[in-house]
Amino acid sequence: MGIFGVRKTQFNDLTIKFIKTSMKHLFLLLILLSTTITLVGKPHQLKSKGKEANIIPKEWTMICETKGDFNNDGYKDWAFVAMSDDSTANMEECIGKMKCWSPTLAIYFGTKRGKFKQFACWDTIMSSEEYASIEHNISIDTNEENYLELGCSTWHGTGTWKVPCVSYTFRFQDNKFQLIERDVAEYDRATLRAERWHYNYITGENTYQIEYLGEDEPNNPDDEVDDEDEETFDDERGETDNNKENDEKPKLLILGEFELW
Repeated sequence: MGIFGVRKTQFNDLTIKFIKTSMKHLFLLLILLSTTITLVGKPHQLKSKGKEANIIPKEWTMICETKGDFNNDGYKDWAFVAMSDDSTANMEECIGKMKCWSPTLAIYFGTKRGKFKQFACWDTIMSSEEYASIEHNISIDTNEENYLELGCSTWHGTGTWKVPCVSYTFRFQDNKFQLIERDVAEYDRATLRAERWHYNYITGENTYQIEYLGEDEPNNPDDEVDDEDEETFDDERGETDNNKENDEKPKLLILGEFELW
């Protein structure tokens, strides 16, 4: 006889049965918790396809959008930057920290039935810093060639006189949005001087010029670059200027593979 008059074999059977039942309940509880966390963490998602009015949840805020036939199939496509209102909640509590806001870039291809189907959606490639003195500005457009243009700039309220702006031009090819041009501008609010860089990743041509936005330009030869004789240079990615020939061009960057600034 075992404990409390229960045979040892019976006691072992009861113990095993109890452990199996407990493990089963624990497993079900973990599944429930996992599902609950997923639903709470991502309560509102962009729909993968459907009509334009139904793709973006009402809890989201549209920042900017554009339409164009990016894949040249005869149907209007849709690209936009939007943000869930959940990511802007409690903004005051997270000022100065990373990932306080998370804008989402999405591209949808049009169909013959007038609906849209998601091509790609990114929520980590756009700048996510937010400080009390920094304001992010994002723009999106379609040019005459149906290339996608994205613009990013920041406005610093305090701490710096520089105002940087970057514009990216993407062409859809080989089922990818390839970066073919990049324009960088930096404005000095004190001197009203604007420096501009243009990178053409197809031809390898890069140019640089200086402009003054004020009425009077300073008479400083070191700061002057003739518009008709723009300076060519090598950029940090190793592209060559238009005077060099037979140099191997670098592989084009793909939208989604690097962070937009």
